[in-house]
Amino acid sequence: MMHTPRFCFTRNVKRNCSLFHLLPEFGVSVFMEAMWTDFWEVRDPIPLTIGLIVNEQNYIEQRIILNPYYKQSVLDTFLFQTQSWMQLNQVVFPYGKLAENAGQAVESLRLAGLILEDFGSLHERIEFGKSLYAILFGIPEVHLGVLRFASSTPHTASRSDYWPQIFTKTRKAPPAEAYQERLNGNQLKKGSLPFFSPMLTSAWPDREMAAAECGEWLTDIQKPLQHVRPIDVPFRFDMTNEYGFGLNKIELAILASEAMPLDT
Repeated sequence: MMHTPRFCFTRNVKRNCSLFHLLPEFGVSVFMEAMWTDFWEVRDPIPLTIGLIVNEQNYIEQRIILNPYYKQSVLDTFLFQTQSWMQLNQVVFPYGKLAENAGQAVESLRLAGLILEDFGSLHERIEFGKSLYAILFGIPEVHLGVLRFASSTPHTASRSDYWPQIFTKTRKAPPAEAYQERLNGNQLKKGSLPFFSPMLTSAWPDREMAAAECGEWLTDIQKPLQHVRPIDVPFRFDMTNEYGFGLNKIELAILASEAMPLDT
């Protein structure tokens, strides 16, 4: 289902005519039928991208956020809500920034992105996605840096892909019974082992997914249309220090929990 619009667009180009009226037969929302048709006529990628973000988040809203099972087992749990309270719902793009060191140009880590305050808010998730799009494609330094990083770094989903000074794909030692503080700001303390961040293939086995649920989410055209407007590029987008601060907060939370006396 994810590839159906692209397939239809390819067919459109070959036939030089719109075939987007076929999209509902594949379970695609009528909202996206209108957005793809508009793109076919105008060829402006920005409204189409906004439409894809709106469609995706409404799909998530109906099938996950409002699903009683996920609300009870995930969204309403203390651990999940704590991530929002501690501002740990961070989405970042690694990008390089040239710096001078001993007269030579070297690449230093920079992270661009944002913090999602309220995952349960449909409006905030949509605007969050639009802002990430604006950062990635509206700031040349970030756009070129992300392309450079993506083309030069094999993606394993381990955080060591972009921050090997802090994370490692290989566990260096067995888990200790008591956690020892390792961070000093954005750096490891001298003699501290890096954090274990496994590759995706090591953390999650392959599994069969259930078929996508059918159903039209569009019931009021005015609600999604309020998001189809120009996007402002966020003034503050560098997340390098904030990301490191988030790691420090996690570490302090672990140390605090270990210091609390167990209930008897």
